[in-house]
Amino acid sequence: MTLTSGAAQLFVDENYAGASMILAEGAYNIERLDAPDAVGNDTVSSLTVVPGYQVTVYTDADFGGDSTTFTTDTPYVGDDLNDKISSVVVVKTTTASSSGFTGAADLGGSSRALFQLEAGFTNTTGALQGDTGSTALF
Repeated sequence: MTLTSGAAQLFVDENYAGASMILAEGAYNIERLDAPDAVGNDTVSSLTVVPGYQVTVYTDADFGGDSTTFTTDTPYVGDDLNDKISSVVVVKTTTASSSGFTGAADLGGSSRALFQLEAGFTNTTGALQGDTGSTALF
């Protein structure tokens, strides 16, 4: 499904059906959206994501509860999230430069991860989780 504006689109039914709401990059509590009659709290079943963006959904308002990150169109968010999404964060993903990208993530405790993206990789994201439960996104 091709989105013509915005960075993501939420749908109340699976397979990109029913009422929908287009979102730009940003953080949203669904119950406070301008058109709550279109997509309300605990009604999202599918979503689309423009390449180069990621959408993190949360089961509670104010970005709490369980969360999952999507980087591609998703015709069904799954039983654990269906009709349970209350807040959403849409962000542009990291893009490696033409000369490549190297970095390190401190994951807490004695955990540290090194990573390198070779030249030519674009729209690449990742997540690392340490033994203390901390997470780093890149």
